[in-house]
Amino acid sequence: MQDLIRKCVTVIYYDVNTLELNHYVGDFPVQQEGRVVIPKSFKLNKSIVAVCEGEHIPLELEYAN
Repeated sequence: MQDLIRKCVTVIYYDVNTLELNHYVGDFPVQQEGRVVIPKSFKLNKSIVAVCEGEHIPLELEYAN
């Protein structure tokens, strides 16, 4: 059996319960065509905004009152 290729990505998403914007950096399997596979278990209660290749830490922006 062939080993699955994995790729480090950053997933930016909203938590559907709190509407808080979050990110997650981790390794996910890659299909033969090169597309990253995000498991259904990870998608649960999340609305994914973007998937970026590599490790990216979004800057936290605070708005002036």
